[in-house]
Amino acid sequence: MTLVKVKKHWSLYFGLLLWQISASFYFIWSYILTDPNLIFTSFSPYWSSQEWLWQNLLPNKLLLSWSYFVIISLLFVAWVFMLTGLKKKSFFLRGHYRQKKWLIILIYFLLISPFLFANNALSHDLFNYIFNAKMVIVYHANPHSKVALDFAADHWTRFMHNTHTPAPYWYGWTAISLLPFVLGLGKFTLTWLSFKLFSLASLIGLFFSLKALAQKLEIKVKTWHWATVFLNPFFLIEFLGNGHNDLWMMLFLVIALIWLVAAIKNQSCSLGRIRLRDSQLILGSALWFLLSISIKLATLIVLPWLLLLGLLAYLRINHVLWQTFAVWFKKKIDTLLKLTPLVFSIAFFLLLFSARSRQFLPWYLSWSFVWLPLLLPQAQKITFGLVRLDRHDTFSWLANTIFYWCLWLISFSFSSLFRYLPWLYYDRYTPQIILEQKAAIWLGGLLIFAWLILLQKSKLLLNWFVEPEK
Repeated sequence: MTLVKVKKHWSLYFGLLLWQISASFYFIWSYILTDPNLIFTSFSPYWSSQEWLWQNLLPNKLLLSWSYFVIISLLFVAWVFMLTGLKKKSFFLRGHYRQKKWLIILIYFLLISPFLFANNALSHDLFNYIFNAKMVIVYHANPHSKVALDFAADHWTRFMHNTHTPAPYWYGWTAISLLPFVLGLGKFTLTWLSFKLFSLASLIGLFFSLKALAQKLEIKVKTWHWATVFLNPFFLIEFLGNGHNDLWMMLFLVIALIWLVAAIKNQSCSLGRIRLRDSQLILGSALWFLLSISIKLATLIVLPWLLLLGLLAYLRINHVLWQTFAVWFKKKIDTLLKLTPLVFSIAFFLLLFSARSRQFLPWYLSWSFVWLPLLLPQAQKITFGLVRLDRHDTFSWLANTIFYWCLWLISFSFSSLFRYLPWLYYDRYTPQIILEQKAAIWLGGLLIFAWLILLQKSKLLLNWFVEPEK
């Protein structure tokens, strides 16, 4: 590699280096919060390191919270540098994709592996997933009516926090979680790792389903658009680090949308070797949607929009009126379909104001955030000051709306991870600390959003966030 190439792509290489260092520190930091009743392995080097972390770092809450703040801040700085470098198309992204894909996969795995193998330090939900599956497989009990305390003699309950309530998710997730539990062969550490890898599977599945949806909607998504979500520290910490199950819900919703868009556009989808069309796609979309609901009821928020799209699919299949105005319908419906990611993203964000979400638990942001790769390409034609770059666009207001919504989501991806700071410092939950957590996420998000708006007005975001179409 020549010195010229290094200078040209220095931002990417600096971002990669800073990311790997920061992510490695997060990996180590996460084991400070390992529950004293949890022993992952008796391997001597691990155990001596774990004891040292417990004795020297865990009691120092000021150091614990500040080190977390610094690591998260550095991860976001590295993320910004990597996005900047990816927009310049570095040497390993050039050339034929098939020749580079294994290199890209290897680099991505190296970037995310510290989170994949990190302790789920910021949430104990993963332990609940594991034990609820154990209730079904081992104790032949229903985790939706039984609680972990009913099996208090089980050693796996020692490091669970929520042992007094039944499973808060629906039966779909309980059924899905049985597979990683079985793969764990009854060994806790192997089961824990199996659930972590299962979280990785949901992330990979979501990526490919969003990619398929982008093709159906004819939205050109670039590498840095994908990296905005799939390399975002918030995204990786919550779903690879903490192992939350929300991506499975979103995966099935995206597949439902793919099938519905295919029905509207008179296309087909594959189910193994079977090619599905028309009414089969509409019925299949409904089944995928029900599967999404079976994990969490949050998906119901977008049901009205899906019913509208379902009506359009039905009209295309069954009504002569559609054929009469086919050209006019296609133009209007293409615009309507491209609005869908924005509508879904906003609708899911509204749920964060609800009492059930406890006013914004961090991982719930993913419901809105996963649509970002499909929104960013539509935010390319934006306003700088009072000058429009796309005067010819009938829907010029839409690009502005999407652009600011993207900034809004990115702002809260920063602040959502800072919600943990009061809990790390005080090591308990009280009404006052919960209020401080809400302030950290809401006021922090608003302040970051205001700062990004100022950068945009001063045109400092021109070379980073947007890429005006030529």
